[in-house]
Amino acid sequence: MLRPLPILQHPDPVLAMVCEPVTTFGFWLRGLAEHMLYTINPECASATMCNDYNRAQGWPVQNYRIGVGLAAPQVGETINLVVIAAPGFPEFAMVNPILEKHKGWKAGNESCLSLMAAHGDVLRYTEITVSYQNLEGKLCRICAKDYQARVIQHEMDHLMGIEFTDRIEEQNPIAWTKLARDLVNRPEPLVLRNQQC
Repeated sequence: MLRPLPILQHPDPVLAMVCEPVTTFGFWLRGLAEHMLYTINPECASATMCNDYNRAQGWPVQNYRIGVGLAAPQVGETINLVVIAAPGFPEFAMVNPILEKHKGWKAGNESCLSLMAAHGDVLRYTEITVSYQNLEGKLCRICAKDYQARVIQHEMDHLMGIEFTDRIEEQNPIAWTKLARDLVNRPEPLVLRNQQC
């Protein structure tokens, strides 16, 4: 039975780790990918449960939302696996993704399920070509543009221990100063746990 996985929250040290390549393909990897996709599926009750839990604790109710992508380190697995559920694409998994080609730049607003209180503008390539393996280990290639390209790049950053706030700090120090102050002053977020779903 599929269940939502716990999503680690910043500053969990796992989120800053560089992930290991996947070398074994099989039932466990497919199961992890399916659970990750279920975690960000709009039918998952995680967002409602988070707000119910926050109310019970007397914490502010936040606009938790289900995402369009998730990387393995966000659920505590330091392997090169991401799942994508961005508009315009069918849901799919990318194992050991490598950015092969890119062109163009554009700033766009991003947020993250591991930094629920934060969002900001990040420069990303507007067109990318990425090679990856599917869940059976077969080599695949995808070309993505605009929003889909942004989602893939965001998730691939997680595999290198990079959060989108690191990109903001690098690209726009003034915006980062305000964001960092907001993160320090925010209420403690709820970390999704299996037993609460």
